Amino acid sequence: MASDSDSDPYPEDESLDEEEESSEIDHEDHQEVREVSSPIPTNTTLEDAITTAPEVRLRALLRDIVQRVPEAHAIAARTLLASTSTAGVKRKAFEKCKNCGDDYNVSLNYKGACVYHEGVKELDNMGDFWADHDPNCHGDPGSFVDDPDMEEGFVWSCCEQTGGADGCVISKHQPRETHIAKRPILTPVSRNAVGRRSILH
Repeated sequence: MASDSDSDPYPEDESLDEEEESSEIDHEDHQEVREVSSPIPTNTTLEDAITTAPEVRLRALLRDIVQRVPEAHAIAARTLLASTSTAGVKRKAFEKCKNCGDDYNVSLNYKGACVYHEGVKELDNMGDFWADHDPNCHGDPGSFVDDPDMEEGFVWSCCEQTGGADGCVISKHQPRETHIAKRPILTPVSRNAVGRRSILH
């Protein structure tokens, strides 16, 4: 009569195989549960949205708001329009300076607020900044006139200071647009011509 040990010489192996199979199933189930198809969305604040929105969209939104909400219209008018000496006349509270390119508050404009160069940047051929510059490899030196890392290779024509030097002209800001109202051009007509015209008709 055969004993249990004779019929199954390695009884412990089966239990080990069963444990491995069950652990594989559990592992697969665990993986399925942890799979994420898309990143978890983050909460974006209105301030973040305003900061990252294109300027064109913000301008359109502001126009829409001031048209719909009278109080918003009043706030925008107080902020963006400044009174002039002429009663009832308004102008923009902020302008862009034609000399330095900065935006400035028209009511806080004073001599010394604007510092700029009235000349242009020119290539500095006298210095050694471009000594190791190969135009065939690095490009035309003149194409770097607006590169802030290449300012030392240029001089201002107005004061011969290096390209990164502060402006040599100190003045008040000047608006890019003039606000002088254009008068209609009238063609002079003699009284005799008017009389002849009325006779013909």
